[in-house]
Amino acid sequence: MSVTPRLSSGLLRQLPTRFFGGLPATIQELLQNALRAGATTVEFTLERHVLRVRDDGRGLHDPQLLMTAGESGWDENVINPAGLGALSVLNPDFASHVRYTSGSWAVELTPEDFASGRPLPVQTAAFTPGFEVAVTLKQVHDLKAMIAQRRGYAPITVRFQGEEIPARVPHGRVIDTPVGPLWFARDASFHDHPTGIWESFPTGASQVYARAAALDPVVRAFVGKHHLCWQIDPACGVRPILPDRTQLIEDQALDRAAQVLSDSILALVTGTYSAELDLGALQLDDKAVDRVKETFTPGVLEAFLHSRGFTRSVLSAPADASVSLYCDTDDNTAWGWRDTWIQVSQPALYAARDPEQAALHHLRTLGVQPALGCADERAPVPEVTASAAQVFFTLNDHWCGMIAAAAVCENLTLQGQPVPFLMTGTVVEGFAGTALVLRGTPEEAERYLRQHLTTLGGLMVMELSHHNPNPDDIGVGEGDLSAADVGAMLLDAFIGHFFPDRAEAQKHVIALQEERARLYAAAQAMTPVVARYPDATYAACLKELRAQISTHDAKIAALTAEHRLDWRPCEP
Repeated sequence: MSVTPRLSSGLLRQLPTRFFGGLPATIQELLQNALRAGATTVEFTLERHVLRVRDDGRGLHDPQLLMTAGESGWDENVINPAGLGALSVLNPDFASHVRYTSGSWAVELTPEDFASGRPLPVQTAAFTPGFEVAVTLKQVHDLKAMIAQRRGYAPITVRFQGEEIPARVPHGRVIDTPVGPLWFARDASFHDHPTGIWESFPTGASQVYARAAALDPVVRAFVGKHHLCWQIDPACGVRPILPDRTQLIEDQALDRAAQVLSDSILALVTGTYSAELDLGALQLDDKAVDRVKETFTPGVLEAFLHSRGFTRSVLSAPADASVSLYCDTDDNTAWGWRDTWIQVSQPALYAARDPEQAALHHLRTLGVQPALGCADERAPVPEVTASAAQVFFTLNDHWCGMIAAAAVCENLTLQGQPVPFLMTGTVVEGFAGTALVLRGTPEEAERYLRQHLTTLGGLMVMELSHHNPNPDDIGVGEGDLSAADVGAMLLDAFIGHFFPDRAEAQKHVIALQEERARLYAAAQAMTPVVARYPDATYAACLKELRAQISTHDAKIAALTAEHRLDWRPCEP
């Protein structure tokens, strides 16, 4: 009895380039065939240069079926259970001789015998359950690593030299969909993992993700920021292109699957975010947003909130802002900024610089109408009107000139509405940056400044951090500069400019406080001496010290009341 290799002309043309790949591809083909033949175990053994692959599947009763390939156009009838996959070992790049055995027959040949198409004798062999291929390799490879790489996800036992090679497991979290499980992971280390699984082995599925992403912006963000692996359910009709199975057939079944995957991803994202966020609110709670922003990648949250009518408004908590300044400006850092999400249905205004946006949002949180925030570039720049500005605070950089300024205007309006303050670049003459502007008389401006000292200080910190200054160039020391620090600087400069008598009184009070502290320390030291040594001289000295402390307290209290200073005496 003999068998004759028979190939269609179409398959023969593609053998060298498309089918007979390297040894790793051949290992996968043999595993695929074993799985389709119902095998539960596949054994790989290496004896010198001979690699034996044996499975416990149904086997092949007719050896001629093994030698017949491609006549039906690589459909599933041809490759089940042997056919093309078994023939893949006939690659002259790595194989010099091949022996096939199943049941009681065996066929031996070389790649050249197969290519010639000559009849091949069928030998009688000892009964072999399942199917076995013995390949004489031209070169011994790291077969264990190769098998592990091509082992796939099949729920069967695979061994090499008696050692079990575990099945691969999809990574990440899973979405159960009607077309098969969809695994997703945000870790970039999964970039070398397959994008699809077909009948337990890797395949390419990038086309279906591209189609799903095109259906919805949230899904597009999800697909773009996660590694995906779809375990295809054959019942959905999606099929890979044979024989290499590296891509899926682009047809209506793929379109339907893309829609199902898109719907499933969107349902997961919507359900996750809706459980934590009050999507009916005009403004989302910052802490709630913080809780969910790492559930998926940040881009997914942003796309979802945009789809629900929300947009960002900058720095909802300016009092938390701070900056660290160093002589090596590359080390400068700033933190404390917050993005608050607001509904775009609210009347919102756009400002080109972040401190302006932050100030507008802070006004909105204080109930100033119209509700102010930050919309997109298409919205109009706010219209600001102001009377002549009286500048009371500046920070000057040695190289860049003025980088921060604060002023008072008697009248200040935004869109025709009076506002207590603004961060704006349209008021201070000769200053190209964003200045802090307070409205009203100096007395009114001072009251507002004191009430919102850290908030206004934080807005100035934000403006300062944009310039990334060297601390020596602007006259401040290295280290942290908080909103409270800058607020104190603003208040000192304000009093010094508008109330110079008060500034001088404050200096006098500080000097009195320092002297009082020395007197108080002396009195504290003298008290136990007088108690231990009841000498009239010591007692008189202590009495004089306490009298001087009282005199200093009276002077400080008088200056404080006259100039509205902030000081309270400490009782000895």
